[in-house]
Amino acid sequence: MTALGWIGLGHMGTPMAMNLLQAGHRVNAYNRSRDKATTLAESGAAVLGSPREIVEQSDIVFIMLSDSYAIRSVLTQADGVLEAVTPAKVIVNMSTIAPEDAVAFAKLVSEGGGKYVDAPVSGSVGAAKAGQLVILAGGKKAAIDACQPYFDILGKETIRFGATGTGSSAKLAINLLLGVMGQGIGEAVLLAENSGVDKEKFLELISKSALNSPFFQLKKDMYGGDEFPAAFMVELMSKDLGLVKVEADRQGTALPLAEAADRTYRAAKEHGKAGLDMAAVYLELRDQNKGSYFQQERRPALSDIIWPEQYMPGTTDNYVSNEIVVAGLTAADVWPFLNNTSAWPTYYSNASEIRFHDGSGPELSQGARFRFTTFGFPVEAEVTEYEPPIAGKPARVAWHGWVEGDAETRLDVHHAWLFEDLPGGRVRILTQETQKGKPAQELARTKPNPMLNAHQEWIDGLASAAVQRRRF
Repeated sequence: MTALGWIGLGHMGTPMAMNLLQAGHRVNAYNRSRDKATTLAESGAAVLGSPREIVEQSDIVFIMLSDSYAIRSVLTQADGVLEAVTPAKVIVNMSTIAPEDAVAFAKLVSEGGGKYVDAPVSGSVGAAKAGQLVILAGGKKAAIDACQPYFDILGKETIRFGATGTGSSAKLAINLLLGVMGQGIGEAVLLAENSGVDKEKFLELISKSALNSPFFQLKKDMYGGDEFPAAFMVELMSKDLGLVKVEADRQGTALPLAEAADRTYRAAKEHGKAGLDMAAVYLELRDQNKGSYFQQERRPALSDIIWPEQYMPGTTDNYVSNEIVVAGLTAADVWPFLNNTSAWPTYYSNASEIRFHDGSGPELSQGARFRFTTFGFPVEAEVTEYEPPIAGKPARVAWHGWVEGDAETRLDVHHAWLFEDLPGGRVRILTQETQKGKPAQELARTKPNPMLNAHQEWIDGLASAAVQRRRF
């Protein structure tokens, strides 16, 4: 019997792996948080200790993780997937990622002799539980053929789009339509309500009209009851629309509706709705129109760092936060000194040997891969969020950083920055970092936390550099 491996046991991964188990297949499972594997283990899955073990003991390995840098981590870490890839192994990525990342991951796997299939899915948790997903496959025919019997268990249909990356391209396109539909329904319901139309009757109108759809029927009761239990979270919808924006920018394709939806879902995420279903964009639109955020001039709401789920403060091994507010500066004044990495060593003593892997740099950009040395450690990094300053919106940049090593020395971090203009000619500079791994645990036990002092030097130096430039 073919042995199947599964990496990633979140909202989607657990029911998908469970369906393979219940169909009688042998499943080896791995999740970084081992407690999430309990349900599968009780149903007969073998829970293993590392991605490498999963590949060693499986013929086909499915990966279902939240984003590209989580995937890159399980591929490249010590005891990772790539350490055990052989020509007989098939690695199937079912996560939603950028097409160019799918191509890059396929190259990494093929360099080890393995086969890679790009197979994101259309459908949320309900479809995953029911085995009614649509599989969007890209890759070589023989590799997809090997996976097809298992795709038939996971989904109701497999659409083969062509070369590696085309499955991910199709997924971004269909999720763009999903996001636009969600916002469109929310706006229509809001307009009807504000016009004095009974909401329940308007929802019934949609159900009886040519605009009815299975998607609307899944969400209808959420709008009616103002309750939005997550099937597909706002946070993930916002992440996917961010990927759409990056891909559209790369192509030079103008997508006005995509840009509007990206702004609204991002605002919903920032305003406490990240864990709700994507249909809760309706709540965000309603709050905006009530002036909950944009008409409080005397006490403007401060923006927050946007956290990937797996790096949420309080769930990691170490967390630090540093913040200053400086008069006489703007976000645009400060931005160049962080964006241009060649400036870092001029005002921060713990950054050196900065170089970029992809021919870009020294300026940061979305998806840029770079390396720098800090506290004597060589840190690999990938930019995961990149929003230069524009009027009325905070500037943001974040990167996933990692130090290679074994279980005792491996370190993974999410380091995020936010620059926000405030009334009275002031700028707020916020930097926060969460860390995972044994080194992070040691840092957290040290008092005061060394990262607090280091980041204070960085944030103060950044502001000082901007002040000096402003003076001259």
